Amino acid sequence: MSSVAYSPDGQRLASGGVGRTVRLWPAIASAADVCDKLTANMSHLQWRDWVSADIGYLQACPGLPVPADHPAG
Repeated sequence: MSSVAYSPDGQRLASGGVGRTVRLWPAIASAADVCDKLTANMSHLQWRDWVSADIGYLQACPGLPVPADHPAG
């Protein structure tokens, strides 16, 4: 799997793979449910490493802080 996204209504997940296959899955929890369990968004460095350097940063959980980037070391 190389990418995952929620549908706009939060009811489904779409996953895309290297073999150009897209699958739709029922979402067990909405994006809002996930954000309710977090204490912060991903940092910009985490976004680049875990999501993509080619996709602009998105603050996935409005209202939660964005941590400062701390390079691995």
